[in-house]
Amino acid sequence: LLIGAWFLNMKRAQSAATVVMLTIMLAGGFFVRDIPVWMSWIQYVSYIMYAWNALVTIHLKGRVLDCADLAETEGAACENTLLDGMSFNVSVGEYIGILLAMLVILRFCVYLALRVGAKE
Repeated sequence: LLIGAWFLNMKRAQSAATVVMLTIMLAGGFFVRDIPVWMSWIQYVSYIMYAWNALVTIHLKGRVLDCADLAETEGAACENTLLDGMSFNVSVGEYIGILLAMLVILRFCVYLALRVGAKE
């Protein structure tokens, strides 16, 4: 929505939306787990990361042992899986709060983009 409000030209908006959405999906942690250090900040901009972590926490908290708490011999089952690097220290409410904050901020940015774009 923000990209469509920012670029009033349809072709430019589609090109920008493709680049932004692919970046958000790849940085979200579902498809790519090992992001280079210099790009690791992008994962915190991705709403997919927060939604994915909230869903994993809802479904697996209390059902699966936390990999950080396991001994080295028992922790081998957590290596190279989706649970590798997953911790359940953040509550679902915090993830949902972050998603709601992103929603409000992005909607405000859409408002600003439309205000500025309408004047031109």
